[in-house]
Amino acid sequence: MTDFYVKKWYLDYVTQNLDASIIYDGSLRFGPFEYHHSSELKRKDLHISERTNWDNKFCKITVEENTITCLLKDKTVKWLGKQAPINIPIFKKNDKFINWNCVQPLSRVEIITGTSVQHALGYAEQMETNILPWEFEFDYLNWGRFTSDNNSLVWTFLDGDFKQILIFLNSKEVEPVNISLNEIEFKGGTLKIEDTAILREGNIVSSLLNTMPSLSKILPKTGFPIFETKILGKGSLLIDGRIDEGYVIHEEVKWK
Repeated sequence: MTDFYVKKWYLDYVTQNLDASIIYDGSLRFGPFEYHHSSELKRKDLHISERTNWDNKFCKITVEENTITCLLKDKTVKWLGKQAPINIPIFKKNDKFINWNCVQPLSRVEIITGTSVQHALGYAEQMETNILPWEFEFDYLNWGRFTSDNNSLVWTFLDGDFKQILIFLNSKEVEPVNISLNEIEFKGGTLKIEDTAILREGNIVSSLLNTMPSLSKILPKTGFPIFETKILGKGSLLIDGRIDEGYVIHEEVKWK
């Protein structure tokens, strides 16, 4: 059995004018190979860009009580948690696991550039697994998160041999009714999604190999495509007879 382990941060924020940033920072161990990966996928003034580094110098993440700080070369970003964390196993079978730690379902975010401070709403989570991606017992994922001044909604829909639907409203699990790419329906409410921009679309594996060709050493010789569409949008959350407007980042991933 080959030793494999991945642990990564996912941090994001969306401003009032729909500028957005998604920061990944994590480590991967596979047998004798070890990698550290950091990246930022950004939408700024309608322009989408991405930068990737394969070392631990791109960003430095620290956690102190209820604040996550990410130090980048061009800015410092702070996530201040406003709701209780969610920490559950997404999948567990024998000694194999996928653990999900939603550290901050709803964050107040400060983006500090020089003497300028910009404010936004955000989200933060950590994932860890010891399962190789081509050995997952699911081949489809619909994941997303909604944030507003007062509410958060997080959902995960896995389909394949293993099926699971999880929805959390303000850190509390709610009963799912139906999940699609433009509507999340649960007992007690509905989130309607209006997409604004595709942040990233395509084969994730090909993109990673373009920046780190040596990753081919750990992939199956037959190849292993993972197709992702990551989307930024606006959301209208209907709960308790009221509509709450906020921001959505969601994605559809297909393993083929």
